[in-house]
Amino acid sequence: MAKYSVSRISDFLEAFEGREIHVGVDVHKLSYHVAVRREDGACETWVAPAKPYDLVLALLELGQPIAQVTYESGPTGFGLCRAMEEAGIDCCVVAPSKVPRAVVAGSKTDRLDCIKLADYAAKGMLKGIAVPTPAEEGERSLIRRRSQIVDNIRRAKLRIKSLLLYVGAEEPPGLSQWSGQAVGRLSTLQIEPAAKLTLDSLLRELSWQKVELKEIEATLSMIMVKRHEEAMKRLRTVPGVGRRSPPRFCWRSFVRSVFSVMNRSCRISVLRRRFAKVVSDHHAADLFLSDKNDCEASWSNPLGYGRQKFLKSKNVTTSLSQKQECRKKPLQP
Repeated sequence: MAKYSVSRISDFLEAFEGREIHVGVDVHKLSYHVAVRREDGACETWVAPAKPYDLVLALLELGQPIAQVTYESGPTGFGLCRAMEEAGIDCCVVAPSKVPRAVVAGSKTDRLDCIKLADYAAKGMLKGIAVPTPAEEGERSLIRRRSQIVDNIRRAKLRIKSLLLYVGAEEPPGLSQWSGQAVGRLSTLQIEPAAKLTLDSLLRELSWQKVELKEIEATLSMIMVKRHEEAMKRLRTVPGVGRRSPPRFCWRSFVRSVFSVMNRSCRISVLRRRFAKVVSDHHAADLFLSDKNDCEASWSNPLGYGRQKFLKSKNVTTSLSQKQECRKKPLQP
């Protein structure tokens, strides 16, 4: 693919001066593959260094109105989108799984990918995802880190049990619950010296992971109190919602402004669909529309479910349904 040339791209757009163009970008760590699409469907491509603000300047130099810049989300994050929006350029970040694919596999190159993005965007075939702010992005990375540590603790426990089974050592009483006494007895087991060193290493790893988990949870609690205290209180009025689920919900549904553009009936129906067994229309309205903090007494649990039955692993469902509901229903004044 050719490198960027102002004269070459200007010649390509000369006959369509003043008309909108669509830009597709195939984003990589070290380079951007860029496609500019004219109204007649013709495209011109080039390769640019992976520098968001340099690409912004290159597009502004063209002197053409830009309808939209489109690229796929990935490991490079949202820096390019933020740079475009700072320059007043509409930018759409799409999920790779939502980009239409051909039934029969054909040629796939970076050049073809950026052309397809520009073409699909011009035809209105792509829908963007929500872009978090840098602060929200940092918070979400912290809660992901907590999930990683929880997984590491689980794996460390499995490795310890696997080692005991392999060397033929009997598990001390209480190890199924991983009580402090049971973990303490592990260090006194009489096994082969090399196996004992392995066990001690696994115990140190488990201990470090637990300490790290406590520190991260303390940090998360501080952030929640500062930024999401009101949302936390309201979410915990739902039966089954404890102290761990609300943070995940708040950070995964980070575009909280979605409720500001939804009418009252739309907002209530979203909650009714997600918590149909325990939330009435009145309670759904209280949860997100009321300014009261003491709404816990108004909630009921008619089916007698315990507090551990809801919002365990699918908190993101509500945030996604909010967006879908907004698109399906016309807004009412």
